[in-house]
Amino acid sequence: LVGIAAAAVARAPDLLAEDTVRLAWACAKLQIKSPELLGALEGQLLRHRRSEAITGPALPNVAWSVATLGTTSPRLIAMVDEEAKKRTLTWGRRDFAPQELANAAWAFARLAIPSAHEVLREISRVSQAQIPDFKPQELSNLVWALATADAKDRSSNLLCRKAASDAAARAA
Repeated sequence: LVGIAAAAVARAPDLLAEDTVRLAWACAKLQIKSPELLGALEGQLLRHRRSEAITGPALPNVAWSVATLGTTSPRLIAMVDEEAKKRTLTWGRRDFAPQELANAAWAFARLAIPSAHEVLREISRVSQAQIPDFKPQELSNLVWALATADAKDRSSNLLCRKAASDAAARAA
């Protein structure tokens, strides 16, 4: 893995936005925490963000990757926060899969982004109609995110009640 990380660092400037997002996800999944690679990824993610090449569908993956890697980079966390806020009104305009919604909610709560309440409220609203499609782990992650962010708005409370009802129905 060290050799792969070194090769990725060398090629980072050539990566397209979607390749950078995939590489960040792979590093998070494999727990590759090479400081050089993480620095190169941070630079590329910020560069692609400035060019608006990181689109809405990629944001849940970027947020999950950043949170899973345990980054403390203020610039990356600020980027995730700003992109999440910018897209708050579009969560319902795209068909996000339950896993994307759960991963995004988990990441936003884990990173403690400043706009977590606002973003989680919208994710809660969008998720309500999809609760039967959520896997138990996804529902658990979503409810955990709401509890961690101390989301107590109407939409979050309704989602938690629906999730509990769905879990009870599945167990019966």
